[in-house]
Amino acid sequence: MLGGTSKRVALSDISNLRTLDQEEYLNENIDTDKRILVYTIQCAETDSLIFSDIDFGSYINDYELIIINAAAEKIEFKNGAILYNGSVVNTSIPRIYEGNELIGLLASKIVFNFPNATEVNLENYGLIGSLLAPNALVSGSGGSINGMLVANSLNQQNGKELHAFALAMGEDLLKLELKSDCSISIQKTDADTGQALAGAQFVLCADTAGSPVIDSGITDKNGLLSFSQLAPGHYKLIEDSPPPGYILPSEHEWLISLINNSERIDFEMEIIHIQNARAKYDVEFLKLDYDNRSRRLGNAVFSLYHYDEDEQEYKLIADSLTSDAQGLLTASELFPGRYRLLETSTPSGYYLPEDYITDFIVDISGNVDIAEDGVVKIYNQQLASISLIKHDHTDAAELLPGAEYDLYHYNTATHEYDKLSSGHTTDIHGELSIGSLQPGSYKLVETKAPDGYYLVPETEIAFTIEVGSDKRIIEPAVINATNKKLAKVQLYKVDSADADLFLAGAEFILYKYVHDIEDYVVCRSGIVSDENGSALIDALTPGDYKLVETKCPLGYILPDNPQTFFTISI
Repeated sequence: MLGGTSKRVALSDISNLRTLDQEEYLNENIDTDKRILVYTIQCAETDSLIFSDIDFGSYINDYELIIINAAAEKIEFKNGAILYNGSVVNTSIPRIYEGNELIGLLASKIVFNFPNATEVNLENYGLIGSLLAPNALVSGSGGSINGMLVANSLNQQNGKELHAFALAMGEDLLKLELKSDCSISIQKTDADTGQALAGAQFVLCADTAGSPVIDSGITDKNGLLSFSQLAPGHYKLIEDSPPPGYILPSEHEWLISLINNSERIDFEMEIIHIQNARAKYDVEFLKLDYDNRSRRLGNAVFSLYHYDEDEQEYKLIADSLTSDAQGLLTASELFPGRYRLLETSTPSGYYLPEDYITDFIVDISGNVDIAEDGVVKIYNQQLASISLIKHDHTDAAELLPGAEYDLYHYNTATHEYDKLSSGHTTDIHGELSIGSLQPGSYKLVETKAPDGYYLVPETEIAFTIEVGSDKRIIEPAVINATNKKLAKVQLYKVDSADADLFLAGAEFILYKYVHDIEDYVVCRSGIVSDENGSALIDALTPGDYKLVETKCPLGYILPDNPQTFFTISI
Protein backbone atom coordinates (compact mmCIF):
# COMPACT_ATOMS: atom_id res chain seq x y z
CA MET A 1 0.00 0.00 0.00
CA LEU A 2 1.16 3.57 0.61
CA GLY A 3 4.86 3.58 1.35
CA GLY A 4 6.88 5.69 3.71
CA THR A 5 6.61 6.30 7.41
CA SER A 6 4.77 9.60 7.54
CA LYS A 7 1.78 11.11 5.76
CA ARG A 8 0.37 14.52 6.55
CA VAL A 9 -3.37 14.69 6.01
CA ALA A 10 -6.00 17.36 6.18
CA LEU A 11 -9.40 16.04 5.29
CA SER A 12 -9.98 19.01 3.04
CA ASP A 13 -6.93 17.87 1.07
CA ILE A 14 -8.32 14.36 0.59
CA SER A 15 -12.05 14.61 0.46
CA ASN A 16 -13.03 18.24 0.74
CA LEU A 17 -15.75 17.23 3.16
CA ARG A 18 -17.27 20.64 2.97
CA THR A 19 -18.65 19.66 -0.48
CA LEU A 20 -19.37 16.06 0.34
CA ASP A 21 -21.96 14.32 -1.85
CA GLN A 22 -23.18 10.79 -1.83
CA GLU A 23 -21.94 9.99 -5.35
CA GLU A 24 -18.37 10.30 -4.12
CA TYR A 25 -18.62 8.97 -0.58
CA LEU A 26 -20.53 5.91 0.44
CA ASN A 27 -23.47 6.29 2.81
CA GLU A 28 -23.70 2.91 4.49
CA ASN A 29 -26.33 1.47 6.78
CA ILE A 30 -24.30 -0.73 9.08
CA ASP A 31 -26.55 -2.93 11.27
CA THR A 32 -28.64 0.07 12.13
CA ASP A 33 -31.36 2.26 10.76
CA LYS A 34 -29.25 5.33 11.46
CA ARG A 35 -27.77 7.26 8.56
CA ILE A 36 -24.01 6.91 8.91
CA LEU A 37 -21.23 8.32 6.75
CA VAL A 38 -18.14 6.12 6.77
CA TYR A 39 -14.99 7.65 5.32
CA THR A 40 -11.69 5.73 5.30
CA ILE A 41 -8.32 7.37 4.78
CA GLN A 42 -6.17 5.19 2.51
CA CYS A 43 -3.00 4.20 4.31
CA ALA A 44 -1.02 1.18 5.49
CA GLU A 45 -0.66 0.05 9.10
CA THR A 46 2.99 1.05 9.00
CA ASP A 47 2.16 4.63 8.04
CA SER A 48 2.16 7.60 10.41
CA LEU A 49 -0.68 10.08 9.92
CA ILE A 50 -0.54 13.71 10.94
CA PHE A 51 -3.88 15.53 11.06
CA SER A 52 -4.00 19.28 10.84
CA ASP A 53 -7.21 21.19 10.01
CA ILE A 54 -10.40 19.14 9.72
CA ASP A 55 -13.21 21.17 8.24
CA PHE A 56 -16.80 19.92 8.51
CA GLY A 57 -19.77 21.52 6.84
CA SER A 58 -23.49 21.78 7.41
CA TYR A 59 -23.97 18.48 5.61
CA ILE A 60 -23.43 16.75 8.96
CA ASN A 61 -27.06 17.55 9.69
CA ASP A 62 -27.96 14.88 7.11
CA TYR A 63 -26.24 12.11 9.10
CA GLU A 64 -26.63 10.57 12.49
CA LEU A 65 -22.98 9.71 12.63
CA ILE A 66 -19.77 10.48 10.73
CA ILE A 67 -16.99 7.91 11.18
CA ILE A 68 -13.45 8.61 10.03
CA ASN A 69 -11.32 5.42 9.74
CA ALA A 70 -7.56 4.99 9.40
CA ALA A 71 -5.46 1.81 9.68
CA ALA A 72 -2.20 3.56 10.66
CA GLU A 73 -0.34 2.55 13.82
CA LYS A 74 0.72 6.09 14.72
CA ILE A 75 -1.62 9.09 14.73
CA GLU A 76 -0.89 12.74 15.51
CA PHE A 77 -3.14 15.80 15.74
CA LYS A 78 -1.21 19.07 15.65
CA ASN A 79 -0.86 22.45 13.99
CA GLY A 80 -4.57 22.69 13.29
CA ALA A 81 -8.10 22.59 14.64
CA ILE A 82 -11.65 21.37 14.02
CA LEU A 83 -13.51 23.79 11.74
CA TYR A 84 -17.15 24.16 10.80
CA ASN A 85 -17.84 25.78 7.43
CA GLY A 86 -14.33 27.22 7.49
CA SER A 87 -14.41 28.67 11.04
CA VAL A 88 -12.59 27.26 14.08
CA VAL A 89 -14.97 25.68 16.59
CA ASN A 90 -14.51 27.05 20.09
CA THR A 91 -13.38 24.31 22.49
CA SER A 92 -12.66 26.68 25.38
CA ILE A 93 -16.35 26.56 26.39
CA PRO A 94 -17.00 22.83 26.52
CA ARG A 95 -20.60 23.10 27.67
CA ILE A 96 -23.74 23.48 25.63
CA TYR A 97 -25.49 25.49 28.35
CA GLU A 98 -22.74 28.11 28.20
CA GLY A 99 -23.83 29.09 24.72
CA ASN A 100 -21.70 26.69 22.59
CA GLU A 101 -24.37 24.42 21.10
CA LEU A 102 -22.18 23.70 18.04
CA ILE A 103 -19.55 21.77 19.95
CA GLY A 104 -22.24 19.50 21.36
CA LEU A 105 -23.70 18.88 17.90
CA LEU A 106 -20.31 17.95 16.42
CA ALA A 107 -19.11 15.94 19.38
CA SER A 108 -22.20 13.74 19.33
CA LYS A 109 -21.83 12.87 15.63
CA ILE A 110 -18.10 12.62 14.88
CA VAL A 111 -16.04 9.48 15.57
CA PHE A 112 -12.34 8.94 14.87
CA ASN A 113 -11.81 5.17 14.60
CA PHE A 114 -8.17 3.95 14.74
CA PRO A 115 -8.37 0.18 15.41
CA ASN A 116 -4.67 -0.53 14.74
CA ALA A 117 -3.16 2.52 16.40
CA THR A 118 -0.63 1.99 19.16
CA GLU A 119 0.14 5.70 19.57
CA VAL A 120 -2.19 8.69 19.37
CA ASN A 121 -0.73 12.05 20.25
CA LEU A 122 -2.46 15.43 20.44
CA GLU A 123 -0.39 18.64 20.69
CA ASN A 124 -2.45 21.66 21.80
CA TYR A 125 -5.26 20.35 19.62
CA GLY A 126 -8.93 20.73 20.43
CA LEU A 127 -10.33 17.45 19.11
CA ILE A 128 -14.11 17.43 18.75
CA GLY A 129 -15.66 13.98 18.49
CA SER A 130 -15.08 10.57 20.01
CA LEU A 131 -11.68 8.89 19.71
CA LEU A 132 -11.73 5.08 19.47
CA ALA A 133 -8.18 3.66 19.73
CA PRO A 134 -8.51 0.60 21.98
CA ASN A 135 -4.87 -0.52 21.48
CA ALA A 136 -3.19 2.86 21.77
CA LEU A 137 -1.42 4.98 24.32
CA VAL A 138 -3.24 8.30 23.97
CA SER A 139 -1.06 11.20 25.10
CA GLY A 140 -1.45 14.93 24.87
CA SER A 141 0.08 18.24 25.77
CA GLY A 142 -2.56 20.90 26.23
CA GLY A 143 -5.76 21.02 24.23
CA SER A 144 -8.70 18.73 24.79
CA ILE A 145 -10.73 15.74 23.63
CA ASN A 146 -14.41 16.56 23.43
CA GLY A 147 -16.28 13.27 23.15
CA MET A 148 -15.97 9.65 24.22
CA LEU A 149 -12.48 8.16 24.55
CA VAL A 150 -11.65 4.45 24.22
CA ALA A 151 -7.92 3.78 24.67
CA ASN A 152 -5.44 1.29 26.12
CA SER A 153 -3.86 3.98 28.32
CA LEU A 154 -3.85 7.76 28.73
CA ASN A 155 -1.08 10.25 29.45
CA GLN A 156 -2.20 13.84 30.11
CA GLN A 157 0.30 16.72 30.23
CA ASN A 158 0.19 20.50 30.47
CA GLY A 159 -3.49 20.72 31.20
CA LYS A 160 -4.79 18.24 28.63
CA GLU A 161 -8.56 18.11 29.23
CA LEU A 162 -11.16 15.43 28.57
CA HIS A 163 -14.77 16.55 28.08
CA ALA A 164 -17.33 13.76 27.79
CA PHE A 165 -20.09 14.12 25.21
CA ALA A 166 -22.57 11.33 24.54
CA LEU A 167 -22.69 9.84 21.03
CA ALA A 168 -25.91 9.93 19.09
CA MET A 169 -25.72 6.12 18.89
CA GLY A 170 -24.53 5.68 22.43
CA GLU A 171 -23.07 2.30 23.19
CA ASP A 172 -24.45 0.80 19.94
CA LEU A 173 -21.41 2.27 18.16
CA LEU A 174 -19.08 -0.18 19.88
CA LYS A 175 -21.06 -3.04 18.39
CA LEU A 176 -20.35 -1.95 14.82
CA GLU A 177 -17.74 -3.85 12.83
CA LEU A 178 -16.32 -1.11 10.66
CA LYS A 179 -14.37 -3.11 8.10
CA SER A 180 -11.56 -1.53 6.11
CA ASP A 181 -9.80 -4.65 4.86
CA CYS A 182 -11.41 -5.22 1.46
CA SER A 183 -9.09 -6.37 -1.30
CA ILE A 184 -8.83 -6.53 -5.07
CA SER A 185 -7.00 -9.49 -6.59
CA ILE A 186 -5.94 -9.70 -10.22
CA GLN A 187 -5.06 -12.78 -12.26
CA LYS A 188 -3.24 -11.90 -15.47
CA THR A 189 -3.19 -14.52 -18.25
CA ASP A 190 -2.39 -14.98 -21.92
CA ALA A 191 -5.56 -14.54 -24.00
CA ASP A 192 -4.75 -17.53 -26.20
CA THR A 193 -3.02 -20.04 -23.93
CA GLY A 194 -4.24 -19.07 -20.45
CA GLN A 195 -0.63 -18.96 -19.28
CA ALA A 196 0.01 -16.77 -16.23
CA LEU A 197 1.76 -13.51 -17.12
CA ALA A 198 4.24 -11.68 -14.93
CA GLY A 199 5.17 -8.03 -15.32
CA ALA A 200 1.79 -6.38 -15.93
CA GLN A 201 1.73 -3.00 -14.14
CA PHE A 202 -1.46 -1.73 -12.53
CA VAL A 203 -2.43 1.50 -10.82
CA LEU A 204 -5.30 1.70 -8.33
CA CYS A 205 -6.96 5.10 -8.04
CA ALA A 206 -9.81 6.57 -6.08
CA ASP A 207 -12.82 7.07 -8.31
CA THR A 208 -13.03 10.76 -7.51
CA ALA A 209 -12.16 13.99 -9.26
CA GLY A 210 -8.55 13.82 -10.44
CA SER A 211 -8.40 10.04 -9.79
CA PRO A 212 -5.71 10.26 -7.08
CA VAL A 213 -3.41 7.22 -7.05
CA ILE A 214 -3.85 4.94 -4.05
CA ASP A 215 -1.44 2.17 -4.93
CA SER A 216 0.38 0.44 -7.78
CA GLY A 217 1.88 -2.97 -8.36
CA ILE A 218 3.16 -5.57 -10.83
CA THR A 219 1.85 -9.09 -11.36
CA ASP A 220 4.18 -11.80 -10.02
CA LYS A 221 5.44 -14.95 -11.76
CA ASN A 222 2.04 -16.53 -11.17
CA GLY A 223 0.31 -13.59 -12.82
CA LEU A 224 -1.12 -12.44 -9.49
CA LEU A 225 -1.39 -9.00 -7.90
CA SER A 226 -3.44 -7.99 -4.87
CA PHE A 227 -4.37 -4.63 -3.40
CA SER A 228 -5.40 -5.19 0.21
CA GLN A 229 -6.57 -3.20 3.24
CA LEU A 230 -8.94 -1.20 1.09
CA ALA A 231 -11.83 0.68 2.55
CA PRO A 232 -15.31 0.22 1.13
CA GLY A 233 -15.74 2.65 -1.68
CA HIS A 234 -15.38 3.23 -5.40
CA TYR A 235 -12.11 2.65 -7.25
CA LYS A 236 -10.60 2.83 -10.70
CA LEU A 237 -8.20 0.04 -11.71
CA ILE A 238 -5.90 0.92 -14.61
CA GLU A 239 -3.53 -1.41 -16.44
CA ASP A 240 -0.64 0.97 -16.92
CA SER A 241 1.74 -1.30 -18.79
CA PRO A 242 1.21 -4.81 -20.22
CA PRO A 243 3.49 -7.78 -19.59
CA PRO A 244 6.59 -7.77 -21.81
CA GLY A 245 5.68 -8.95 -25.28
CA TYR A 246 1.96 -8.24 -24.86
CA ILE A 247 -0.39 -5.37 -25.70
CA LEU A 248 -2.84 -3.49 -23.55
CA PRO A 249 -6.48 -4.49 -23.90
CA SER A 250 -8.53 -1.96 -25.84
CA GLU A 251 -10.35 -1.33 -22.56
CA HIS A 252 -7.78 -1.21 -19.77
CA GLU A 253 -9.59 0.81 -17.11
CA TRP A 254 -12.16 -0.73 -14.79
CA LEU A 255 -14.49 0.90 -12.24
CA ILE A 256 -14.83 -1.19 -9.08
CA SER A 257 -17.10 -0.72 -6.08
CA LEU A 258 -16.31 -2.39 -2.78
CA ILE A 259 -19.41 -2.22 -0.59
CA ASN A 260 -19.95 -4.01 2.70
CA ASN A 261 -23.72 -3.93 2.55
CA SER A 262 -24.69 -7.14 0.78
CA GLU A 263 -27.80 -5.48 -0.55
CA ARG A 264 -25.71 -2.94 -2.45
CA ILE A 265 -22.90 -4.95 -3.98
CA ASP A 266 -22.08 -3.37 -7.32
CA PHE A 267 -19.15 -5.67 -8.11
CA GLU A 268 -18.90 -9.04 -6.46
CA MET A 269 -15.27 -9.94 -6.83
CA GLU A 270 -12.99 -12.74 -5.74
CA ILE A 271 -10.34 -12.55 -8.48
CA ILE A 272 -10.46 -10.28 -11.50
CA HIS A 273 -9.29 -12.24 -14.54
CA ILE A 274 -7.67 -9.96 -17.07
CA GLN A 275 -6.20 -11.27 -20.30
CA ASN A 276 -3.65 -9.82 -22.67
CA ALA A 277 -3.13 -10.68 -26.29
CA ARG A 278 0.43 -11.21 -27.35
CA ALA A 279 2.01 -8.33 -29.21
CA LYS A 280 2.15 -8.82 -32.96
CA TYR A 281 4.47 -6.99 -35.27
CA ASP A 282 4.94 -6.57 -39.01
CA VAL A 283 8.45 -7.30 -40.29
CA GLU A 284 9.53 -5.83 -43.60
CA PHE A 285 12.08 -7.41 -45.93
CA LEU A 286 13.87 -5.93 -48.91
CA LYS A 287 15.28 -8.09 -51.72
CA LEU A 288 18.36 -6.62 -53.39
CA ASP A 289 21.01 -7.49 -55.97
CA TYR A 290 24.16 -8.59 -54.16
CA ASP A 291 26.55 -6.66 -56.36
CA ASN A 292 24.32 -3.70 -57.15
CA ARG A 293 22.70 -2.79 -53.85
CA SER A 294 20.45 -0.17 -55.44
CA ARG A 295 18.74 -2.77 -57.65
CA ARG A 296 15.53 -4.06 -56.06
CA LEU A 297 14.32 -7.51 -56.99
CA GLY A 298 10.71 -8.61 -57.35
CA ASN A 299 9.25 -12.11 -57.59
CA ALA A 300 11.42 -13.73 -54.92
CA VAL A 301 9.26 -16.33 -53.17
CA PHE A 302 9.63 -17.41 -49.54
CA SER A 303 8.26 -19.71 -46.87
CA LEU A 304 8.17 -18.47 -43.27
CA TYR A 305 8.80 -20.69 -40.24
CA HIS A 306 8.43 -20.04 -36.49
CA TYR A 307 10.58 -21.83 -33.93
CA ASP A 308 8.51 -23.90 -31.49
CA GLU A 309 10.38 -23.70 -28.19
CA ASP A 310 8.50 -26.68 -26.73
CA GLU A 311 9.18 -29.04 -29.63
CA GLN A 312 12.49 -27.35 -30.50
CA GLU A 313 11.86 -27.21 -34.22
CA TYR A 314 10.84 -24.74 -36.89
CA LYS A 315 7.25 -25.00 -38.09
CA LEU A 316 5.81 -23.58 -41.30
CA ILE A 317 3.42 -20.68 -40.73
CA ALA A 318 3.21 -19.10 -44.20
CA ASP A 319 4.32 -19.82 -47.74
CA SER A 320 4.29 -18.21 -51.19
CA LEU A 321 5.34 -14.88 -49.70
CA THR A 322 6.55 -12.88 -52.72
CA SER A 323 8.55 -9.67 -53.01
CA ASP A 324 6.84 -6.96 -55.05
CA ALA A 325 8.24 -4.90 -57.91
CA GLN A 326 10.04 -2.71 -55.38
CA GLY A 327 11.66 -5.74 -53.76
CA LEU A 328 9.49 -5.37 -50.66
CA LEU A 329 7.90 -8.17 -48.68
CA THR A 330 6.00 -7.89 -45.38
CA ALA A 331 5.42 -10.70 -42.89
CA SER A 332 2.43 -9.56 -40.83
CA GLU A 333 1.39 -10.09 -37.21
CA LEU A 334 4.45 -11.93 -35.94
CA PHE A 335 4.69 -12.68 -32.24
CA PRO A 336 8.03 -12.07 -30.52
CA GLY A 337 10.22 -15.10 -31.11
CA ARG A 338 12.61 -16.84 -33.50
CA TYR A 339 11.84 -17.12 -37.19
CA ARG A 340 13.32 -18.54 -40.38
CA LEU A 341 12.65 -17.22 -43.87
CA LEU A 342 13.40 -19.85 -46.54
CA GLU A 343 13.75 -18.63 -50.11
CA THR A 344 12.12 -21.12 -52.45
CA SER A 345 12.30 -19.25 -55.75
CA THR A 346 14.58 -16.44 -56.88
CA PRO A 347 13.99 -13.58 -59.25
CA SER A 348 14.74 -14.54 -62.85
CA GLY A 349 18.47 -14.69 -63.51
CA TYR A 350 19.49 -14.96 -59.87
CA TYR A 351 21.14 -17.73 -57.90
CA LEU A 352 19.34 -19.67 -55.16
CA PRO A 353 21.77 -21.51 -52.88
CA GLU A 354 20.52 -24.74 -51.38
CA ASP A 355 18.59 -24.08 -48.14
CA TYR A 356 18.89 -20.33 -48.58
CA ILE A 357 17.68 -19.25 -45.14
CA THR A 358 17.49 -16.00 -43.23
CA ASP A 359 17.12 -16.48 -39.46
CA PHE A 360 15.91 -13.55 -37.38
CA ILE A 361 14.52 -12.76 -33.94
CA VAL A 362 11.63 -10.42 -33.13
CA ASP A 363 12.03 -9.10 -29.58
CA ILE A 364 9.25 -8.11 -27.19
CA SER A 365 9.35 -4.54 -28.49
CA GLY A 366 9.06 -5.59 -32.13
CA ASN A 367 12.70 -4.94 -32.97
CA VAL A 368 14.36 -7.38 -35.37
CA ASP A 369 17.92 -8.35 -34.55
CA ILE A 370 19.26 -8.27 -38.13
CA ALA A 371 17.25 -5.32 -39.43
CA GLU A 372 19.02 -2.36 -41.01
CA ASP A 373 17.13 0.91 -40.77
CA GLY A 374 14.00 -1.02 -39.84
CA VAL A 375 14.12 -3.50 -42.72
CA VAL A 376 15.72 -6.93 -43.17
CA LYS A 377 17.82 -6.92 -46.33
CA ILE A 378 18.20 -10.15 -48.30
CA TYR A 379 20.60 -10.32 -51.23
CA ASN A 380 20.71 -12.49 -54.32
CA GLN A 381 23.68 -12.89 -56.60
CA GLN A 382 23.06 -13.03 -60.31
CA LEU A 383 23.55 -16.41 -61.91
CA ALA A 384 26.94 -16.96 -63.47
CA SER A 385 27.87 -16.00 -67.01
CA ILE A 386 30.62 -17.22 -69.25
CA SER A 387 32.49 -15.13 -71.81
CA LEU A 388 34.49 -16.44 -74.77
CA ILE A 389 36.76 -14.47 -77.05
CA LYS A 390 37.78 -15.93 -80.41
CA HIS A 391 41.26 -15.12 -81.74
CA ASP A 392 43.31 -16.01 -84.76
CA HIS A 393 45.63 -18.90 -83.85
CA THR A 394 48.78 -17.05 -84.76
CA ASP A 395 47.70 -13.45 -84.19
CA ALA A 396 45.85 -12.94 -80.89
CA ALA A 397 45.06 -9.37 -81.84
CA GLU A 398 42.95 -10.59 -84.74
CA LEU A 399 39.46 -11.17 -83.27
CA LEU A 400 37.14 -13.47 -85.14
CA PRO A 401 33.39 -12.95 -85.49
CA GLY A 402 30.99 -15.61 -86.67
CA ALA A 403 32.16 -18.60 -84.65
CA GLU A 404 29.13 -20.59 -83.42
CA TYR A 405 28.81 -22.80 -80.32
CA ASP A 406 26.35 -25.12 -78.64
CA LEU A 407 26.18 -25.18 -74.82
CA TYR A 408 25.93 -28.46 -72.87
CA HIS A 409 25.38 -29.12 -69.15
CA TYR A 410 26.56 -32.22 -67.35
CA ASN A 411 23.65 -34.25 -65.96
CA THR A 412 24.79 -35.86 -62.70
CA ALA A 413 21.88 -38.30 -62.83
CA THR A 414 22.57 -39.68 -66.31
CA HIS A 415 26.30 -38.88 -66.34
CA GLU A 416 25.86 -37.38 -69.77
CA TYR A 417 25.91 -33.89 -71.22
CA ASP A 418 22.55 -32.42 -72.17
CA LYS A 419 22.35 -29.67 -74.77
CA LEU A 420 20.99 -26.50 -73.20
CA SER A 421 21.17 -24.06 -76.10
CA SER A 422 22.73 -23.52 -79.51
CA GLY A 423 23.67 -20.80 -81.98
CA HIS A 424 25.85 -18.78 -79.59
CA THR A 425 27.88 -16.65 -82.05
CA THR A 426 30.91 -14.44 -81.56
CA ASP A 427 30.23 -10.78 -82.38
CA ILE A 428 32.32 -8.30 -84.36
CA HIS A 429 34.68 -8.15 -81.40
CA GLY A 430 35.08 -11.91 -81.42
CA GLU A 431 33.16 -12.22 -78.16
CA LEU A 432 30.12 -14.15 -76.98
CA SER A 433 28.52 -14.25 -73.53
CA ILE A 434 26.07 -16.73 -72.03
CA GLY A 435 24.30 -15.83 -68.78
CA SER A 436 21.95 -17.32 -66.16
CA LEU A 437 24.12 -20.38 -65.56
CA GLN A 438 23.61 -22.43 -62.40
CA PRO A 439 26.59 -24.02 -60.65
CA GLY A 440 27.75 -27.18 -62.40
CA SER A 441 29.89 -28.57 -65.21
CA TYR A 442 29.50 -27.34 -68.78
CA LYS A 443 31.09 -27.56 -72.20
CA LEU A 444 31.00 -25.41 -75.31
CA VAL A 445 31.11 -27.25 -78.63
CA GLU A 446 32.11 -25.22 -81.69
CA THR A 447 29.72 -25.95 -84.56
CA LYS A 448 30.89 -23.34 -87.08
CA ALA A 449 34.23 -21.68 -87.48
CA PRO A 450 34.67 -18.06 -88.51
CA ASP A 451 34.81 -17.53 -92.22
CA GLY A 452 38.21 -18.51 -93.57
CA TYR A 453 39.09 -20.59 -90.51
CA TYR A 454 39.26 -24.26 -89.87
CA LEU A 455 36.80 -26.02 -87.56
CA VAL A 456 38.45 -28.88 -85.79
CA PRO A 457 35.71 -31.53 -85.52
CA GLU A 458 34.25 -32.08 -82.05
CA THR A 459 36.22 -29.22 -80.55
CA GLU A 460 35.05 -28.88 -76.92
CA ILE A 461 35.82 -26.34 -74.21
CA ALA A 462 34.92 -27.54 -70.70
CA PHE A 463 34.35 -25.22 -67.75
CA THR A 464 32.87 -25.41 -64.25
CA ILE A 465 30.84 -22.93 -62.22
CA GLU A 466 31.58 -23.39 -58.53
CA VAL A 467 30.15 -22.09 -55.26
CA GLY A 468 32.45 -20.79 -52.55
CA SER A 469 32.25 -21.39 -48.81
CA ASP A 470 30.25 -18.15 -48.49
CA LYS A 471 27.56 -19.65 -50.78
CA ARG A 472 28.47 -17.19 -53.51
CA ILE A 473 29.06 -18.22 -57.11
CA ILE A 474 32.64 -18.08 -58.30
CA GLU A 475 32.58 -16.61 -61.80
CA PRO A 476 34.61 -18.63 -64.33
CA ALA A 477 37.47 -16.92 -66.11
CA VAL A 478 37.10 -15.61 -69.64
CA ILE A 479 37.77 -18.35 -72.21
CA ASN A 480 40.20 -17.53 -74.99
CA ALA A 481 39.69 -19.74 -78.04
CA THR A 482 41.57 -19.78 -81.34
CA ASN A 483 41.08 -21.04 -84.85
CA LYS A 484 43.62 -21.70 -87.55
CA LYS A 485 43.05 -20.18 -90.94
CA LEU A 486 42.08 -22.53 -93.74
CA ALA A 487 44.97 -23.50 -96.03
CA LYS A 488 45.77 -21.95 -99.42
CA VAL A 489 47.43 -23.56 -102.39
CA GLN A 490 48.93 -21.40 -105.13
CA LEU A 491 49.11 -23.20 -108.46
CA TYR A 492 51.39 -22.12 -111.37
CA LYS A 493 51.07 -23.54 -114.87
CA VAL A 494 54.31 -23.36 -116.88
CA ASP A 495 55.75 -24.69 -120.11
CA SER A 496 57.50 -28.01 -119.54
CA ALA A 497 60.49 -26.84 -121.54
CA ASP A 498 60.62 -23.27 -120.27
CA ALA A 499 59.72 -22.80 -116.62
CA ASP A 500 59.63 -19.08 -117.08
CA LEU A 501 56.80 -19.36 -119.58
CA PHE A 502 53.46 -19.18 -117.67
CA LEU A 503 50.42 -20.64 -119.35
CA ALA A 504 46.88 -19.36 -119.06
CA GLY A 505 43.71 -21.34 -119.58
CA ALA A 506 44.61 -24.65 -117.95
CA GLU A 507 41.60 -26.10 -116.08
CA PHE A 508 41.66 -28.33 -112.98
CA ILE A 509 39.40 -30.29 -110.59
CA LEU A 510 40.37 -30.70 -106.91
CA TYR A 511 39.59 -33.92 -105.06
CA LYS A 512 39.78 -34.71 -101.35
CA TYR A 513 40.29 -38.13 -99.89
CA VAL A 514 37.39 -39.36 -97.72
CA HIS A 515 38.50 -42.02 -95.26
CA ASP A 516 35.00 -43.35 -94.68
CA ILE A 517 34.68 -44.44 -98.32
CA GLU A 518 38.42 -44.76 -98.92
CA ASP A 519 38.24 -42.76 -102.10
CA TYR A 520 38.64 -39.27 -103.45
CA VAL A 521 35.65 -37.05 -104.07
CA VAL A 522 35.38 -33.74 -105.88
CA CYS A 523 35.62 -30.78 -103.53
CA ARG A 524 36.33 -27.96 -106.01
CA SER A 525 35.98 -27.61 -109.81
CA GLY A 526 36.40 -24.89 -112.43
CA ILE A 527 39.91 -24.00 -111.31
CA VAL A 528 41.54 -22.10 -114.24
CA SER A 529 45.02 -20.60 -114.53
CA ASP A 530 45.01 -16.88 -115.30
CA GLU A 531 47.12 -14.84 -117.69
CA ASN A 532 50.01 -15.24 -115.27
CA GLY A 533 49.55 -19.00 -115.29
CA SER A 534 48.39 -18.77 -111.67
CA ALA A 535 45.34 -20.13 -109.78
CA LEU A 536 44.72 -19.71 -106.03
CA ILE A 537 42.91 -22.50 -104.24
CA ASP A 538 41.97 -21.33 -100.71
CA ALA A 539 39.82 -22.36 -97.74
CA LEU A 540 41.23 -25.86 -97.67
CA THR A 541 40.78 -27.95 -94.59
CA PRO A 542 43.43 -30.42 -93.45
CA GLY A 543 43.52 -33.68 -95.44
CA ASP A 544 44.85 -35.43 -98.53
CA TYR A 545 44.11 -33.89 -101.90
CA LYS A 546 44.72 -34.53 -105.59
CA LEU A 547 44.61 -31.91 -108.33
CA VAL A 548 43.63 -33.25 -111.74
CA GLU A 549 44.19 -31.18 -114.92
CA THR A 550 41.16 -31.63 -117.15
CA LYS A 551 41.96 -29.16 -119.95
CA CYS A 552 45.32 -27.90 -121.09
CA PRO A 553 46.19 -24.42 -122.36
CA LEU A 554 45.64 -23.74 -126.04
CA GLY A 555 48.43 -25.30 -128.15
CA TYR A 556 49.45 -27.76 -125.43
CA ILE A 557 48.58 -31.36 -124.66
CA LEU A 558 47.75 -32.91 -121.30
CA PRO A 559 50.65 -34.56 -119.53
CA ASP A 560 50.78 -38.33 -119.33
CA ASN A 561 49.89 -38.09 -115.59
CA PRO A 562 47.68 -35.04 -115.09
CA GLN A 563 47.33 -35.67 -111.28
CA THR A 564 49.15 -33.82 -108.55
CA PHE A 565 48.86 -35.07 -104.90
CA PHE A 566 49.39 -32.94 -101.81
CA THR A 567 48.49 -33.00 -98.09
CA ILE A 568 47.40 -30.18 -95.77
CA SER A 569 48.18 -30.76 -92.11
CA ILE A 570 46.75 -29.06 -89.01
